Amino acid sequence: MKLTNIIIVILFTFIYSSCSTNSTTILAAKKLVIDKPFKKIEKEFKYFIYKSKAITFSLPGGSIINFPKNAFNKEGDVTIKIREFFTAGEIISSGIPMKYDSAGVISNFQSAGMIEVRMLQNGKEVTMKKNKEALVT
Repeated sequence: MKLTNIIIVILFTFIYSSCSTNSTTILAAKKLVIDKPFKKIEKEFKYFIYKSKAITFSLPGGSIINFPKNAFNKEGDVTIKIREFFTAGEIISSGIPMKYDSAGVISNFQSAGMIEVRMLQNGKEVTMKKNKEALVT
């Protein structure tokens, strides 16, 4: 799976796999709005430093992310911030929208877990090279 955006929510890819291209287009045009119901509850990020070498990060919830050598468009160290969401409480308190449109029918998305990944260099978003991908297991 490619990690090319500042926020990657792995299981949200199912939202965009609608049978109707019309509803998919509408969803893609909407801006993701995170509206946290509990402002003081915040799931902590785990921080990792990527130094252009292939590396594996093991997360507390059991997820493993493998980044290949020379994965990013920018040279130098990249700070990778990752957090996992597994319980309904964590997902609800995150404020991540959980409704989706499939062929004009609004439904509640159900998830067994999600991972948010942010990749930064000197405080600015960076992306991976087009021919590189990070594997999540």
